[in-house]
Amino acid sequence: MIENDFPYPTSRAGYVPEKRYKIMAHDIQITLDLKRHWLKALDRIKVKRGKGKLKAFINKGLTIDFVKIDGQTLPFKIIPTYSLTDYIRDASHKDKEYYKNAALLEIQIPKELGHNDIVLDVSYQGVIYDELKVPRFSREYIANQTTGLIGEEGVYLCGASHWYISLPEDLATYRLTTITPSPYEVITEGKRLERTEAGGEIKTVWSITHPLDALDLIAGRYHITEDNYKGIKIYTFFFPEESHLAPLYIGAVKRYLGFYEDLLGRYPFSKFAVVENFFPSGYGRPSFTLLGKTVIKLPFIIETSLGHEMAHSWWGNSIFVDYRKGNWSEGLTTYNADYLYKELKGEKEAVDYRRQINRDYSNYVHECNEFPLSQFIERTTPATRAIGYGKGAMVFHMLRRMIGDEPFYRALRLIIKRNLYKRISWYDFRDVFEEVSGKELDWFFDQWIKRKGAPFIRLGQVGCEKGAEGYRLDVEILQEGMPYILDIPLRIELSSGEIIDNVYRIKRPKEVIRITVRSRPSLLVIDPNCHVFRRLHREEIPPLLSQVLGDKKQLVVIPTQGSKEMRKAYLEVAKQLARSGEAVLKYDSELNEAELAENSLFLLGGMGENILVDRFISVLPEGVRMEEKGFTLNERRYDQKGSCLVVTVANRYNVNKGVTILFGLNPQGVRSVGRKITHYGKYSYLAFIDGKNKDKGIWAIRVNPLLYKFQPTPQ
Repeated sequence: MIENDFPYPTSRAGYVPEKRYKIMAHDIQITLDLKRHWLKALDRIKVKRGKGKLKAFINKGLTIDFVKIDGQTLPFKIIPTYSLTDYIRDASHKDKEYYKNAALLEIQIPKELGHNDIVLDVSYQGVIYDELKVPRFSREYIANQTTGLIGEEGVYLCGASHWYISLPEDLATYRLTTITPSPYEVITEGKRLERTEAGGEIKTVWSITHPLDALDLIAGRYHITEDNYKGIKIYTFFFPEESHLAPLYIGAVKRYLGFYEDLLGRYPFSKFAVVENFFPSGYGRPSFTLLGKTVIKLPFIIETSLGHEMAHSWWGNSIFVDYRKGNWSEGLTTYNADYLYKELKGEKEAVDYRRQINRDYSNYVHECNEFPLSQFIERTTPATRAIGYGKGAMVFHMLRRMIGDEPFYRALRLIIKRNLYKRISWYDFRDVFEEVSGKELDWFFDQWIKRKGAPFIRLGQVGCEKGAEGYRLDVEILQEGMPYILDIPLRIELSSGEIIDNVYRIKRPKEVIRITVRSRPSLLVIDPNCHVFRRLHREEIPPLLSQVLGDKKQLVVIPTQGSKEMRKAYLEVAKQLARSGEAVLKYDSELNEAELAENSLFLLGGMGENILVDRFISVLPEGVRMEEKGFTLNERRYDQKGSCLVVTVANRYNVNKGVTILFGLNPQGVRSVGRKITHYGKYSYLAFIDGKNKDKGIWAIRVNPLLYKFQPTPQ
C-alpha cells in the first residue's frame, strides 16, 4: 500500500489521489448494558495528519453524540448507504459481508489542523444485537453466524461489528476500559492492566501496544484461571460448568508455547487465553482463541484445534495477511500445525494427510469453482477449504522439500523477525525464501500462487533393456494441459529387494526419464507418498463421501416409502444437504436411468424406504450388509433404535460417479447424523448410535494408474 494515498480508485477520470487521514491509536472507554443490548463509549482517537475529511466506519445501530478536537466540536455526517469501493482501496481484501452493518462516518477536519497529527474525542452509543443465525449446512461454517451482539447470554463484538470507529486498512494500537455488570468478565487482545469490582460492576483495563487489524470485545459469566509460562500469562475464561477443564488446557498451552517457540521463535504476545464462547465457534485472535461451549468439551480439540489456533499466533495474528494478494495464512498454519502433528507421529500419518489433501481437492474442486491461491480470502465451502488450506499447505510442503528443512524453517523465522505486526503477501515469502536458499523462485510462486488448478500426470510407456551395467529404464511421464515444473518422486523396487527412491524434475508435456539399475526391476511407482500436489486419477481415490458431496452434478434422493416420521426426518436432512453445495432434490420415484448415470447420488433411506437402494445392494463391499431392521459393518451388528449407517460406493451406472446411502433406524438418529455428516467427507463408511460415531473407515484402492509392474524374467 502506498503510504497515505487516499483510497479512491485511481481509474476515476480527472481524480487526483489526496493524502488521507490514518487512524494510529484508540483509547476506548465503554459501558455495556446487557439487558438493553446497548453500549455507550468515548473513543479518543490518534489520527495521522492528512487532508479533507476523515472517512471511517461505524455500526449502523450506533449514533454519534459528538466529535471534538481540543474541546472544539467538529461537524460530521453519517452515510448509511455508500459504494464500498469508493472507500476501500480493494474491497476484495475483506468479504463484503464484513461491511453489511457498517455506516460511513465523515468528519470534517479544519484545514489548519490537518497539517499535524491530531487527537479526536468521539462519543457514541446505541444497540448492537445481530441475532445468531444457524449456519449453512457445511463443515466450513464452524460457528453460528453473527456480526456481533450484546446480551445477557454474553457479548461478542468483533471487527465486523464495527463497534468502534475504524478503517479496516489501518493497523492501530489500543487501550480499552470496560464497565460490565458483575459477574461478566471481559477478554480482548493484549495485556490486562487492571480489574476491579465495586457496586455490582466490573471495571477492566486492557492495553494493546502492538498494532492490530481489528479489536475484539468478548464478555461472559466467566470463571478465570491464571497461570504463567516464561513470563507469558496464560488464562482460561470458562463458564463455571467447564472450569474443571482449565488445568488440561493450561498444560496444553504450555506445551504448544514450548514447541512453537523452538520452531518459530519467541511468542509475540504477553498472554494467551483459551476463551469459551456462548455459541458455536472456533476462532483464533491475537493472544486468545474463542472456542464454542460444545467444542471445548471434546477431548480431541486439545490435540488438534487448539494447536492450530496457537500457530495462528505467528501466522495471521501477529504477521497480518495482505488479502489483496491472497490469504497465505491458512495454508501455512495448516502446514505448521495439523500436518506437522501427523508428521511427528510417523511417516504413515503424514502420507495419509497429504493423500487426503489431494483427494479433497480432486473431489471438491472442479472447473466451475476453481481459482488461484492469489484469490483465496477465506473458507466458505469445501472447495475453498481444499484450495486455501489444502493446496496452500502443499505449496509449503513442496517448497520445503525443494530447499531443505533447515533453510525452510530458517526462512520462516526470518520472515517473522522482519515482519512482526505488518501485512505481507505470498511474494514477501518468495523474497525471503530466495534469499535464504540462494534459488530463484519466481517460477515456483507464479505457477502455484497465480495459476489456478493442479497438475494431472500420467504414466506413459515404460521400457526396460538389459545392458552390460545392469538394466536401463526409459520412463515416460505425461502432463495434461499446460505443463508445470514438478519435482516428481519415483520409486523403483528391484528383484534383489533393493528399493531406490529418487526425485526427477519434469517441465514438458512429455518427459522421458532414463535410469540405470543394477538388477532387474520388479515395480515402479510415481509419487508413491503424495509429495506432489496434483489432481488424482479416479482410480487413486476410493469411493468417499466427499466424492458425492463435491460433485457438481449431485442428486439427493428422498424416499417415498416407509413411515411418515422417517420420511419427514429424511426430508429434513435432504434440505440441509441441498443448502451445503450443488445438490438437487428429487424423490426416488422421479429418477430415470439417464439421471442415475449422469449424477452422483445421495440416497436417503434403506431397504423398504428408498426404492433405489436395492439397485446398489449388490455393490456393497464385503463386510457391509443391510436389512430393513438393521445392518452389519465390520462384523458388528447394529439394530439399536438410534443406529445409522452411511456408506459410499461406486455408481454401478457410471464408474466416475459415487453413491452414498444414509440409512437410520429411527428419526432422531437420522436427524443427528444428518446435522454432522459433512464433517466426515474423507470417509467411505460410517456407523453411528444415537449420533455418536462408532466406526469409520476408507475402502482400499485396487488399481494405481501410476504403478507399473515389470514382467518377471522367463525361467
